[in-house]
Amino acid sequence: MSEKTVTKRRAATTRLLPGQTSIDRTTPTWRADVAAYVLDWSTRLHDGRLVRRRTQGPTKGECRARARRTAERLLTTSADSTWGPGDAITAYIERETVPRIEQAELAPNSVSRYLLVARLLAGRCDSAEHQHRETLRGYSILDAAKTKRLVAVLQDIARTHGRETAHQSRSVLSKYVLDPLADHEEIIAANPLRGRQIDLHSEHKGNGGQRDTEKALSHAEYWQIVDNLLERGTDAPTDPNKPRPKHPARNSRYSPAKWRCARDLILLQAGTGLRASEATSLRWAEVEDDGETMIVPVPAERSKTRAPRRAAVVGEIAAHLRQRHTERPDDVYVVSAPADGGKIWEPRARDKATSALYVEMADTLGIELLRRSFRGHGWRTTLNSLTADSVPVEVRAALLGHTEQVNRAHYLDLTDLTSVARAMARKPHLRAV
Repeated sequence: MSEKTVTKRRAATTRLLPGQTSIDRTTPTWRADVAAYVLDWSTRLHDGRLVRRRTQGPTKGECRARARRTAERLLTTSADSTWGPGDAITAYIERETVPRIEQAELAPNSVSRYLLVARLLAGRCDSAEHQHRETLRGYSILDAAKTKRLVAVLQDIARTHGRETAHQSRSVLSKYVLDPLADHEEIIAANPLRGRQIDLHSEHKGNGGQRDTEKALSHAEYWQIVDNLLERGTDAPTDPNKPRPKHPARNSRYSPAKWRCARDLILLQAGTGLRASEATSLRWAEVEDDGETMIVPVPAERSKTRAPRRAAVVGEIAAHLRQRHTERPDDVYVVSAPADGGKIWEPRARDKATSALYVEMADTLGIELLRRSFRGHGWRTTLNSLTADSVPVEVRAALLGHTEQVNRAHYLDLTDLTSVARAMARKPHLRAV
């Protein structure tokens, strides 16, 4: 008996009419590289445009069901909302991810930060010093959404911008890029980063692996820096007959106004442990000052942890800020944009200006930590370390705003806060020569 000849049925090739799809004309096939069934199909929109899609699923039935749901969405939404696996991931980030971040219920500082890391993911870094080797630029949506590729991009960001920026990049990538691609667009089967542990530590640190964000200044170094900034007064950083200092990162001059704002921001962070975004969003009208103790608030809407707190300002720095207050009205920011006291200092310009001043002080004072990587966040580590033997851990944690809300709520009285300022008071035998 002869074997039966099995003839594979050829898919229909008739032209799709508006509203029709080819989902039932083709069969899902198993793809080992994605561990799922894959169905390539197309649909003709009501405006006559043909849209091709690829859908994945754990079974043939689920694959077809997902394809039908996607087709239904395509046929009932505008053409501008259609995406395919071959579309550029950078285009998706710019047209879909950025608007999602802007419309999300986030604190303004978080929106600004998330937009910045979205740019990094797309390979758009403004720093000429950072040589990014891995970005999503040039990849399609389907190729970019591979675990190996995503891990490489996040580790590259950790190497060039630091661990914290890499963690923020992962959050944006997972919540605002991969989840919508899986749940809404249905282009990928699932978010490949969900539940996955990624090593963003060890050698993957900012500043080419030389970052020292966990290191604290000594008490003597702390006062060396504070004294150096306080002794310069409120005028320009140099003699009028001398040229303005160069910005080390851009080979250009920066103005006295910009220098004064950078100096005041460094002093405010050194005296309180505030994050840069918290310090630059503080207005004079919010500061509590009885002439002896100065308290600065961080309301819930501006706090990274969404819990309000207050911080006492170290005495000598408080005196400097009082002098600066005599020059500025209550409705402006304590540290504002250099050209306008009523505007918040844009983060990238702020960070570049303060970085220049840190490097300048490294040359002047011989403190190498300032040159390598010590920046605003380092003051939090320094204040916490230098007050560890005299201020309860609950008070220090509440001051820095990085514990559970209940801890902060119980240790925000004026007595406890001023204990931090007293602990940081100058010790004569440690004063820098």
